[in-house]
Amino acid sequence: MVSSEAAAQRAEAPVRKARQREAEVIETPRLHVQAKRFETPEAATAARDTLASAGKSPQVDAYSLVDHTRSAWKGRPTPTTPIKAIVWPMQAQVRPADAPRRRRQPHQACWVVGTTMDASQWRDAEVMRAYKGQA
Repeated sequence: MVSSEAAAQRAEAPVRKARQREAEVIETPRLHVQAKRFETPEAATAARDTLASAGKSPQVDAYSLVDHTRSAWKGRPTPTTPIKAIVWPMQAQVRPADAPRRRRQPHQACWVVGTTMDASQWRDAEVMRAYKGQA
């Protein structure tokens, strides 16, 4: 198995593009969860857990719950306006996990060269030069 610095730099682009695709896949469920109003904080926490299982390997960086009161009447509430319900909207920040990306990049920067030469006699650079010089 052979790798080079140039191959590592070339492998960055597809890995970066894959990370962007994973972020786009995670973004849709996050927007759907943030649009909901949950009846209890426990329901919001359960939705956060399902959000963490969306996509290949997302990580929920931060989330916050804020109570939002619904008044019984329309218009601007007064101090005496009765409260109809309290709902809990959630704000979350989600990103793809970095560990799979770090494992994927070295694999994409390597390739297999089959040879009958003894490995103790040759360095990787010499084997690559011989392989590229075949044409």
